[in-house]
Amino acid sequence: MNLSLETRRKRIRIRAKQRGILEICVLFERFLNISPLINETEIMNFEQLLEETDRDIECWLSGLVEWPQQHIPILNQITKKLNL
Repeated sequence: MNLSLETRRKRIRIRAKQRGILEICVLFERFLNISPLINETEIMNFEQLLEETDRDIECWLSGLVEWPQQHIPILNQITKKLNL
């Protein structure tokens, strides 16, 4: 099933708000509000990041653990846009 980019963006917003750690939800929501995902690659990268655990994402964003290669593009975007 091929979903439109707009449908995928809406699903991402919902999934980003339904995380286990509130701080991650807030960071994702802030990021999505200032940096709408505009193309297939950005959407795919964020969807893949949403598959990770909150604990891993928290460690990556706080700089405690090196970023996995596959998430470097989206984590770079998040940290730059949010000045982390």
